[in-house]
Amino acid sequence: EHWSPELGVYLSPSDWRKGYAKEALLQLMAFLKYTYHRNYCHTTILKSNNASIALFKSLGFEYMAEAREGEIWMTKVL
Repeated sequence: EHWSPELGVYLSPSDWRKGYAKEALLQLMAFLKYTYHRNYCHTTILKSNNASIALFKSLGFEYMAEAREGEIWMTKVL
C-alpha cells in the first residue's frame, strides 16, 4: 500500500506559540512511522502562513513544490 499522510494543525489563536502544535505533530509522526510503517508524510501550507512554514521546517520538512495557487507542498522522510 502506497500513500502519503498529510499532516496539519488547527489551533485557536490563544493557543498559538505554546508548543502544542509541535508536540502533537511529533507524536503523530512517531505514530505513523512505528504503527503504520510510513516512510514519509507531507503538508500543504498557504505561502503567506510564515509561522506554519517555520514550524514544519523546524520539524525537518522541506519545500517540495507549489501546490494549488497560493500554497506550497512540504515533505518529510520519517
